[in-house]
Amino acid sequence: YLPASLEIPSKVVYSGNTYTVTEIGNYAFQKCKKLEKIKLSNNITTIHESTFQNCSNLKNVKFPKKLKSIKSCAFYGTGFEKVTIPKTVNKINFRAFACCKNLKKITFKANKPGNINKYAFEGIKKKAVFDVPNKSISKYKKVLQKLIGFKKGKIVVK
Repeated sequence: YLPASLEIPSKVVYSGNTYTVTEIGNYAFQKCKKLEKIKLSNNITTIHESTFQNCSNLKNVKFPKKLKSIKSCAFYGTGFEKVTIPKTVNKINFRAFACCKNLKKITFKANKPGNINKYAFEGIKKKAVFDVPNKSISKYKKVLQKLIGFKKGKIVVK
């Protein structure tokens, strides 16, 4: 049983040893239909493959400030309407946010788009808005126009 709201701690104690939580493993919360909100500790640097895949009621996540990588299908099929990608993220893998049918606004905080797989946002709202830093619009345009499903989307600046 998993509650509707979940917090991933910055540290865990196991067998008397304290460990810093820096990653969330493959399939950790896959298909947790009741999960609506998740709070990730600021130590998280990687969200692995299919971690929250098909958590269809998951609508709210605040990404940690140290996050660097969002792996394949990490948030595939979630209920997100909007997401804000922190400055520190330099890699968004294959279908990371694919089939998030309600996803209509993606805000990028970084001045450089990093490595975004062309299928990362496949199957989101057809007229989704990609909000990017003003001074970086040309850099993002080159990357975002290659995305599958972007054709009807638009880029706006902050």
